[in-house]
Amino acid sequence: MPRSVKNIACVSALLACVQMPQAAGAQQTGWEKTDTANSYDLTITHHPEGDASDDTITLHSDTAPLDAFAAASHAAPATGRQGKAVRLQGILTTDSTATGAALWIAAYAGTKQVAFSNTQAAPVPASSQNVTRTTLILIPHDANRLVFGVLLKGKGKVTASSLTLSALDDEKLPDGTPPAGSCHAESAV
Repeated sequence: MPRSVKNIACVSALLACVQMPQAAGAQQTGWEKTDTANSYDLTITHHPEGDASDDTITLHSDTAPLDAFAAASHAAPATGRQGKAVRLQGILTTDSTATGAALWIAAYAGTKQVAFSNTQAAPVPASSQNVTRTTLILIPHDANRLVFGVLLKGKGKVTASSLTLSALDDEKLPDGTPPAGSCHAESAV
């Protein structure tokens, strides 16, 4: 397994096990931050009349080591999405120092993570503007909660906007194949 995939798996485990510290304003918006290096800032621009898809999320660090990660996360109920493929899509913008930014989504049954997917196979590189990324995940029938968001590897800055979750109509992914037990990721530019 490539090191970057292992690192993403570590972030996923952190999200499942660690009580996430709150960023300024995160409590009012439902966004939380996990920060493996304790060196990232999370800024949320929230539109009170909207939902999480109207928020703009920025993760930033000038000092994080290359192997560190920060993730901004938001929870949503899995009700009505069990047994379906769910698409997470968003628009990411990075600065000139960013070493990798991605979207991710996990499904939980209680406190147990039962599915995970991300766009780390196609990270958004430095100096990218308004890059759309999409990842798909099959939500297990026992899932009761979805957690999704954006992550940044190493130093730099990523801003995510227009994050949307949409359930597809059946248990098959758009290419017609059923996911083998958990998830499938794709990216679009």
